[in-house]
Amino acid sequence: MHWENDSTYRTAERQQTELITRGKNRSSVITWSMANETPMKPERNVYIRKLTARMRSLDPTRPVSTALEQHGLPNSNTHTIGDPLIVCVDTLSFNQYIGWYDGTPDKLKNVSRKISRNKPVMESRFGAGALQGKHGDKLERFTEE
Repeated sequence: MHWENDSTYRTAERQQTELITRGKNRSSVITWSMANETPMKPERNVYIRKLTARMRSLDPTRPVSTALEQHGLPNSNTHTIGDPLIVCVDTLSFNQYIGWYDGTPDKLKNVSRKISRNKPVMESRFGAGALQGKHGDKLERFTEE
């Protein structure tokens, strides 16, 4: 992603404006999301903060979020969410893949999160891409179960 490219930003702003114009009156829209698990770097922070301000000017009624990266602590089942974007979003979202790409489903009961801000938390995605028609027991991955 070219965070410092003005053309890239204008494209994102146009897309988000179209999204808000189309979806602002839909009750199923609960938050405006700015990004998905983007690597932490200063240029990204400037870009997302600017885009967030623009989105709030178009729809001040809904919260703004982004799927933040989480990192596991060494030799631990604790995941941290300490992304600098925490300060500019209203809800702290993260994608959850335990039992899918990270261990088996029984690992989930042993995982904890360390979050540096007191804001609402939302799991923005969990699991992914089961193969249609593939079945197996609860420990086999990529099944419909």
